[in-house]
Amino acid sequence: MREVLFLLILTGVGPLAYAGLVNRRTSLAHAVTWAVLAWIGWLAAWVAAAPGDQGGAARYAALSLASCPGIAVLGARWPTVAAWDLVILGMLAIMLWPLVEAAVIGREQLGTVHLVFVAAVLAVSVANYLPTRMGPAALLAGCGAATDWLTFISSLDETGHWISGACMAAAPWLAYLTWPSRAGETAIDRLWLNFRDRYGLAWGQRVREQFNRAAGNAGWPVLLSWSGLRISSETAIEATTAGAMLDTMQGLLRRFVSTAAQPVDK
Repeated sequence: MREVLFLLILTGVGPLAYAGLVNRRTSLAHAVTWAVLAWIGWLAAWVAAAPGDQGGAARYAALSLASCPGIAVLGARWPTVAAWDLVILGMLAIMLWPLVEAAVIGREQLGTVHLVFVAAVLAVSVANYLPTRMGPAALLAGCGAATDWLTFISSLDETGHWISGACMAAAPWLAYLTWPSRAGETAIDRLWLNFRDRYGLAWGQRVREQFNRAAGNAGWPVLLSWSGLRISSETAIEATTAGAMLDTMQGLLRRFVSTAAQPVDK
């Protein structure tokens, strides 16, 4: 059974490769790299952990790595995205410090502060995607991480580990399967909704506010809501105004997506 679940987690290479392909020209390329490292960490944890193992260094390391991709998204903006990786490395070093202590001085028990820190970072990462189309996948991955986290504060039986592994195996595929095709939407909505679903609430709200501020200054009768562009009056949008709005959206996304005019669909 362990071998079957390991193989299921291994199949995650498919959706992760797809994520790397479609985000190679965006500032999310670094976040995808962190996601790959986290995925490798989960594979290593399942190889290293003995049946019935409660917690363990490999599981804690995998849990710490799992918190990195979501935080990488919060700093995914050019030209500072590479520098943000140093922040993540510092965060990861703090999380993994108990393992260094265990190796050097033989201290095996994880401190409450470290466990709470890991839980808080994971919660932020999941919450950022809940209001997007990636919400179900983020929630599933969060449930898997939470189940594994509980092994460090309580005694879960082997079922808890299976639940955690199954969630982590299914999350990448759920993200891939729920990614929508937006061929029938307007150009601005395609740009906005693809950006919103890829970057989550934190960046999505910021870009939305900037667009609405620009629209107000220009006197455009539109409002960019979380679900797309809304016309706030019965006045028809002229072609020149529509072009200006599209240019504004592309300008706002230029620090995130180098090919803003070509949103990624399946």
